[in-house]
Amino acid sequence: MINHGANPVNILRQNLVVRHREWGMQLMRIWLGLFFLPMLTTIAGAAECDRSMLPILSPADLAYQDRGDRCEGLYQQTVATTGLRILGFQRGASQISENDPGTYVYAEAKGRKQLVVESARRRQYYRMDATFDGNRFYYPLALTRRPELAIKSAELAARVCVRDCDGLLPVLVPARLAMTDAEAGEPFLLLQATEDLTYLQIEVTGHGKEIAKRDLLGSMTWASWRPIEIPLGEFLQTGKDSELTFKATARGRSISQLDSVSAVLRVEGE
Repeated sequence: MINHGANPVNILRQNLVVRHREWGMQLMRIWLGLFFLPMLTTIAGAAECDRSMLPILSPADLAYQDRGDRCEGLYQQTVATTGLRILGFQRGASQISENDPGTYVYAEAKGRKQLVVESARRRQYYRMDATFDGNRFYYPLALTRRPELAIKSAELAARVCVRDCDGLLPVLVPARLAMTDAEAGEPFLLLQATEDLTYLQIEVTGHGKEIAKRDLLGSMTWASWRPIEIPLGEFLQTGKDSELTFKATARGRSISQLDSVSAVLRVEGE
C-alpha cells in the first residue's frame, strides 16, 4: 500500500542513504579483493612459464602450458649457431623407478629456486619449469610416461637456478632426482648441442684461480644431441662449499662461428 501522506523529500533521502551504504559495501568488497588477491596468488603458487617457449599446436594436451604448480609439455624449437647449452647440473644419477608416478627434485639452497627439467633425447623438445622455496619439489611424471613421449628416467636432465636465471651467467645448484633424501653422489654437468661439434673447450675457475682449461675433443667430432657429461668432483674442495665459474666454448661442423655458455656452479660440501 502506498502511503500518500509520506513526505517525498524524506523518502528520497532514505533511498539515497540506503544506496550510499550499498555502494560503500561494494567498494569495500572490491578493495578487499584487490588487497588479498596477491596474497592468495602467493599462497597458491602459480606456475611461471618461460615466455620464450613456443608450444606445439597439436596435440594441444601435450603442448607446453600452465599445469598448476608447473609449466610442462612439448614446444617448437628454433636453433641458432651450435645450439650449445647447459642441459643439466645434477648430483648423482637419477634414482627413479619406471613405476613411480613421480619423483622429488632436491636442491640444497636457500630462497626461491627455478627448476628446469628437459629431455636429453634427440630432437625431443620437452620441458618442465617450476619454482619452489623449500629443499624439494614434487615432479609428477604422468606426462613423460605418455606413449607419445615415453621419456625414460635416464633421459631426464635437471638444473636449478638461484640467481640471474635469465642472464649470461646464471647461478646454479645441483639437482637430485630421487624419492628419498638419500646419499647424493658426485656433481656433474650435462652439455648438449644441436650441431655436430668439432671443437669443445671448457674453462673452470674457482678458489681465486684458474683450475682447468681443456680441449675435450682433440681431433674427434662429437655427434649432435649426444649429451656431454662433465664430472666436477676433481674441481671441488673436499668437505667445503665450492663456487666455480664454468665456461664451455664450441664450434660446429658446418658453422665456423664459436658458441659459448657460462654459469656459476655452487656446491655444498659434504
